[in-house]
Amino acid sequence: MRSHGIGEFPGPAVSKNTIRVVLPANFKGSTKFRVASRACRKYAPTSQAITPAEQADYLKAADCMRSHGMVGFPGPQFSNGNVTFPLPRGMDTNSQQFLRAREICQNLIPRGLPYSS
Repeated sequence: MRSHGIGEFPGPAVSKNTIRVVLPANFKGSTKFRVASRACRKYAPTSQAITPAEQADYLKAADCMRSHGMVGFPGPQFSNGNVTFPLPRGMDTNSQQFLRAREICQNLIPRGLPYSS
């Protein structure tokens, strides 16, 4: 998206219980965003089921988070072709430790899948 003119396209956002991409409201109806989305559609996650190999990659990423000090980091949950990490209450997603672990571990998820780098 950034290489197609959407320089302000956000990275993954971490909320209380999940990690996801949150699009700014100004993207809605934007011709520039629509054109970039069309060009990048092949990279977007689909509602197709996540393959067993991809599920294994998510499990490795969760193990990686725990190995980098994120005690209590959950395993991924797979439902309706989506993946979520229901983060426990109190996990500080803004801590330097969390941010460093995420930067390292998201590389275990193949590019183009949700939460990949």
